[in-house]
Amino acid sequence: MLAAFIEDPDDTNELAGTARGIIFPARQGINVEASFDKAQYKPNEDVKLDIDVKDIGGNALESALGVVVVDRAVEERARTDAEFGGVFSKFGGWLGYGPGFGSVNIKDINELDLRRPISPELQLVAEVILHDAYYDPNVFRSKSFYDEPGRVFAGWIREQFVPIEDALRDAYEKRNYLHPTDDAGLRSILGGNGLDVDTFRDPWGVN
Repeated sequence: MLAAFIEDPDDTNELAGTARGIIFPARQGINVEASFDKAQYKPNEDVKLDIDVKDIGGNALESALGVVVVDRAVEERARTDAEFGGVFSKFGGWLGYGPGFGSVNIKDINELDLRRPISPELQLVAEVILHDAYYDPNVFRSKSFYDEPGRVFAGWIREQFVPIEDALRDAYEKRNYLHPTDDAGLRSILGGNGLDVDTFRDPWGVN
């Protein structure tokens, strides 16, 4: 999810923003391919089957496999039930199905071959599937968000500037109104009081 929002500076409870779903298709888990010796089989006929198991990088994997014979109509039933609701809808997630639009499901998006161009039409379908109009960012801050930095850092900064203020006041009152007019003058007055400008830091440690 990519979201952007902005606060109203006059009302910290008011947000304006929008969001878009983003997906980087990638096959999950392992890839299992089966090669049969024939295209069709008769009831009770023996089957010769070669199974090839690879990871998502195409490397062969040592695997323990269980074989279950399922009518393809069962998987299609699970797909349609996931789209329209039904007795098999709760099993759709097990097969990788989720939100869909028309005949395209999130499973189809996840299994796209990124080595091939993706059409603008399919890009639009993916955006529709992943669009979430109800996204609202959770922003945690105090009601006085815009005033907080002054209170948080005031003590820390004051502690550093009190010696500087004392040194400048002392020079002005006791040394014939001496005051700095440039960087060298400031360093000279502070240096006479054992202060080094280069040692002072902001709350983030920056000089």
